Amino acid sequence: MRHLLILIGILLPSILMAQSMKPKGSFQTHVGLPVNLRNESFKGFMQGLVTVSTHYQYSLKSGLGFGIGASYHYFDINEFKAPEPAVGGMHSPNAWLKLGYEKVHTRNFGTDLGLRLGYSYTLFRSDLLQEQAMNPKVVPNLFIEPTGSIIMFGEDLTSFKFTVGYQIQGTGFEPSFLGMDTDGGYDPSRFSNKIQSLTFSFGYVHYFRMH
Repeated sequence: MRHLLILIGILLPSILMAQSMKPKGSFQTHVGLPVNLRNESFKGFMQGLVTVSTHYQYSLKSGLGFGIGASYHYFDINEFKAPEPAVGGMHSPNAWLKLGYEKVHTRNFGTDLGLRLGYSYTLFRSDLLQEQAMNPKVVPNLFIEPTGSIIMFGEDLTSFKFTVGYQIQGTGFEPSFLGMDTDGGYDPSRFSNKIQSLTFSFGYVHYFRMH
């Protein structure tokens, strides 16, 4: 019983403080790695190199949050898998709105689940497109991206986030986007499969206020 009372005495202040901590406005920046999943030709031709994002998020006392932000993904041409030599990649600047739910579980730990809806101004650049006077190839589209984050709270209204996102773009991919004349051994009927990627990122969060 004594040990139980000691444990309660240690945990109770953290629990009470966590219940009183309600994130309000926050500014966030993230850096990470995108991993391409589909379509098959995109997965074979391209490799993810970097993703960066920044956004502002406002959360109500209930935990429901609203955000607006921008992000950038870059995928390089995989020279070891491309059917013909090419130098270049895919630049994907995005603008989006976020709906989410942010919850503080303990003094130092929280979670944030969200859904981003946005617009991607995707540009494909390569030396082959340059030779064809078509550089860059622009493919604008809409996207959806569910996200899940683990929050580690620090001091002075700061925290760190580890986020996993799954982006589904509204467009497919085909080798001609890079200026190639070959299908690379892939089934052309599958070129219309949506580009999908998984992102792993680490971020810094500054909270302007707590409820």
